[in-house]
Amino acid sequence: MEPFVTMEVIEEAAAAVRRRLADSPQVGIILGSGLGGVAEAVESATVIPYTEIPHFPRATVGGHAGRLRGSDEQFYYAQLRLEEGETLEAIEAFDQLRAAYPGSRYLDAAIFGTGRAYFERGEYLVAATHFERVTNDFPNSKYRDDARFWLARCYDRVALPARLDQKYTLLAIDQYSQYVVEFAHGRHTAEAEQRLAKMRARLAEKETLIGEFYNHRHRYKASLLYLDRVFERYADTPLANRAKVARAKALAGLGRNDEALALLQEVVSSTDEEQREKAREELRKLKERLADESMAADDAGAAATEDEDAAAAGGIG
Repeated sequence: MEPFVTMEVIEEAAAAVRRRLADSPQVGIILGSGLGGVAEAVESATVIPYTEIPHFPRATVGGHAGRLRGSDEQFYYAQLRLEEGETLEAIEAFDQLRAAYPGSRYLDAAIFGTGRAYFERGEYLVAATHFERVTNDFPNSKYRDDARFWLARCYDRVALPARLDQKYTLLAIDQYSQYVVEFAHGRHTAEAEQRLAKMRARLAEKETLIGEFYNHRHRYKASLLYLDRVFERYADTPLANRAKVARAKALAGLGRNDEALALLQEVVSSTDEEQREKAREELRKLKERLADESMAADDAGAAATEDEDAAAAGGIG
């Protein structure tokens, strides 16, 4: 059973507070959850941690900071926790700031800081919701540049390899693209462009893999549907030459040999060493097949001529 609060206990707590104050307060206001913003109207406030007041209970309710402080100190406290890698404490402190001071000038910063804390914890999709809120709800925020970039990074981190679903790759591309357009000279522009190129290359790889899959099953028309998309959308990616080799196989499979030969010659003339060797091998196979088919056609023609001659000779006889 909790002990009664005696006058002695009250006096000890009051004395501790008095020692921290320059003047004796004339008015006391008790603020409930969500009303901490009223404290922002106080100038030159004296901040007293609950833990420094004898017998004072610790705050356990969400939105109760556990300190007699304004939004400035609460924000800097949360930022310090984040910078020191104490992500759970930072999230809690930012949440307390948002709950206690809903109209605070730090609201966008608190939301952004919460997103960074979740990102550092590897909870990328949770972080994304916070960054997205900054970009959507605070068009004039100084954190909008960073929020757009980190939103893209969240989707980038959860994007899967090319063989799997590319939902998050597409979302990352969308956010990186928006960043590059909106912040052409932003602090993250160079990195955003690099990541955008890698994400586009992953989509090109996805299309190329599907094209190669259909080639292995001799479904060349289906293969061309995917490989043609590589040239339409991702011709500037490192996958272009690999897609050309796969496309040449599909064209040859459909009997479009001249197109296949031209495409393979193009890759052989490129600086892509790996694909150049593959193109040479495919070119050799295709030329051998065409030579064999030509020889077979010549033999068939000669045999037909002999049969016609024999038939003619028999008719004469």
